[in-house]
Amino acid sequence: MKIEHDLLYMDCPCGSGKKFKFCCLEKVRKMLPAEPDKGDIVTAIRKEMCCQAEGKGGNPYDNPEAVHLMFSGMRLRDCGKFDEALNLFERARTKNPKVYTAWNNEAQTHWLIGNLELAIETQKKGLKYAAKYDAYGWAQLAEFHYFLTRNTEAHAYCDKALSILPVSVDATAKVCAALALLKR
Repeated sequence: MKIEHDLLYMDCPCGSGKKFKFCCLEKVRKMLPAEPDKGDIVTAIRKEMCCQAEGKGGNPYDNPEAVHLMFSGMRLRDCGKFDEALNLFERARTKNPKVYTAWNNEAQTHWLIGNLELAIETQKKGLKYAAKYDAYGWAQLAEFHYFLTRNTEAHAYCDKALSILPVSVDATAKVCAALALLKR
């Protein structure tokens, strides 16, 4: 099984300070199919990070009902059904508050409908469950503050996002968007 050089020698997502190759690689390798692509590897790293975030209490994404509610809410939001989407995001995080992407999506939906302070409050609450692992959430919070011309906070939250390995394309894109807004 070939794992790309840049993934092997990145800092380990668990925060040990070691390179991934010398730390959690073997744990992640057990989760991979025989012929993994980069997406399989990133997904396995994300699952391992979620387990780390739970303090060995299990992966928050192992709650299929909460995850289903979150994805259903995303589809409704994308169709402009904001109230229904907010209801599903709230139900998802009530089922398992550690599915932090439900918080991110709920905050984004509040932002889209003009509930700006509620969006920020929701985002901050969600980060309590995954602050060390949610580059997307920190970058989204930076964007919210930027648009409200709270530049000191925006830069601080962007710095926090940059200190975390983004483990998905969405997270990477969100961090890049925040950097672009802040012209960094």
